[in-house]
Amino acid sequence: MITKQCKKCGEIKPLSEFYKNKNYNDGYSTKCKKCFSAYARRRYAANREKLQEAGRRYYAANREKCRASNRRYKEANPEKCREWRRQWKERNPNRDGKVKRACEICGKEFRVYPSRVKKGKGLYCSKVCAGKARSKILIGEKSSRWNGGKTKCICKECGKEFEVFPSQIKKGGGYYCSVLCTCKARSKAYTGSGGPGWKGGISFEPYGPEFNRALKQAIRKRDEYTCQICGERENSKHHDVHHIDYNKQNNSPDNLILLCHSCHSKTNGNREYWQAYFAERFADKRKNGEWFTLDEADIEYIKELGDKE
Repeated sequence: MITKQCKKCGEIKPLSEFYKNKNYNDGYSTKCKKCFSAYARRRYAANREKLQEAGRRYYAANREKCRASNRRYKEANPEKCREWRRQWKERNPNRDGKVKRACEICGKEFRVYPSRVKKGKGLYCSKVCAGKARSKILIGEKSSRWNGGKTKCICKECGKEFEVFPSQIKKGGGYYCSVLCTCKARSKAYTGSGGPGWKGGISFEPYGPEFNRALKQAIRKRDEYTCQICGERENSKHHDVHHIDYNKQNNSPDNLILLCHSCHSKTNGNREYWQAYFAERFADKRKNGEWFTLDEADIEYIKELGDKE
């Protein structure tokens, strides 16, 4: 390893500790980096104004050359430049050109550029405080969306007077004062013939006398206590016995099928579809004469339960 002796401190150090300088025979400065930096600081402190003025004149005369040199150095030494900026900010916290202000919402002190203050900005320390300020300023009549405020309406269910925004009336609201009154009105409107599932009151028609507990239990046993749509088995609650053709008087075993409560609810709507669905699904059993017939044991079981009832 090649070494050299510093003429200032007298220490022998490797060449990497000396700045390059073409004015010397070996191409390196006679002072080590540490001694040279100390000398440069003393010289700058003693001739600060003079050196700054010389630097400004040189920069004005060689602007493009200086910028190109700075760009090359920053590209070649990005980590050094970041570290230097960080250290400079730590040493000079108040030399970034910003001024101190107090937030008008929370009173917290923060720093902002004077140019923002001149434009009427820089009043709040954060976006949160700026949002709070806007909510206080742009409320009520000061808001661009102000439409006259709430209007008075009469509830169509209980007759009580209440206030509602015009925007709600435009969307079809403003008829009822509360959720309770809304529910009451809907229950009245959708009861009986007003309901979308109204079929003329056929749900109140009586079942045939043979549709008793014994027949229902036999159907459950025949279908192995399993829903014939989803396959769910019975647990603590019995499944429902469904009339395929929706005729309550047709209680033939081939017209009855076991369904869970959920599937039975689905079959109450779109009845033509479900009739076609069951006819297609069990078409093979119809051809083979196996269309949900009861065996002799099931028939005897029905008779026994019928006698008990």
